[in-house]
Amino acid sequence: MENEKNFGKIINQKEDIREEDFTKNINDIKQAYLNFLDKNLKPNDPLRDKILEYFIQRKDTDSEYNFILKKLNQEERDSFAVNLNSELESDPGFFISKMERFFSVQSIYEKEKNLNQNPRIATKEEYDLGAYGEFFEPQVRDAVFSLNSKGYKTFQSGYSESNSKKQFIDFYNKNIVIPESLKNELIKKGINIEIENFDDRTTLSLAPIKNSNIIRQDEWTEIWNLVSNYMPAADSEMVKDPGETILHKNFRNTQDLLSKINK
Repeated sequence: MENEKNFGKIINQKEDIREEDFTKNINDIKQAYLNFLDKNLKPNDPLRDKILEYFIQRKDTDSEYNFILKKLNQEERDSFAVNLNSELESDPGFFISKMERFFSVQSIYEKEKNLNQNPRIATKEEYDLGAYGEFFEPQVRDAVFSLNSKGYKTFQSGYSESNSKKQFIDFYNKNIVIPESLKNELIKKGINIEIENFDDRTTLSLAPIKNSNIIRQDEWTEIWNLVSNYMPAADSEMVKDPGETILHKNFRNTQDLLSKINK
């Protein structure tokens, strides 16, 4: 009988947890995002609308917050929104860059899904790059095509995985020289440029000189176009161990088949 009572208590406790109301916590979380948007993004900013829809207005938002909050104890739930607000305000640029990258990746994923299901014949430039132009992050897309027309062999580009404030392009070219005139122009814009050499790639990186600087995606587009315009014709020497990526290889194989079918 005692075991049955204890079992009943356990069932009732589970019911209590399942039925617990996290409405206040969820509203506090949403308010933290609203506070951030009001302080850091103008009302007509497209990114504001995207963040608003994703973190506040989307129909699954409440259930997702509810799922997270259920895993926390009461103290953690009560401090969740406070910690979120502190994190957002400590580095607004980081969150803005992170969100611009997030929504870009979402958009590219949808384009990839559509083009993988309904592939088209690629242009010569796309074939050489190993991907459709739609698959490149928008801020670096034009620069990648421009640099390839100058003889640079790129294979990765865009926001850095480890730091969303940082941008990069990976090359198979071994010797990449940055003109002093380009360095000076970038310094005026508050950007540092760096070259790193490896056996399998050369990486060109761009990052704000001051970590507090907020560089928006449209500004990055202007910066990357500046880089591609100032860069000289490429040196033809390649790195020691260049390798074709699987994605690029599969893309070119698909294009070869499409070309045969459409002959």
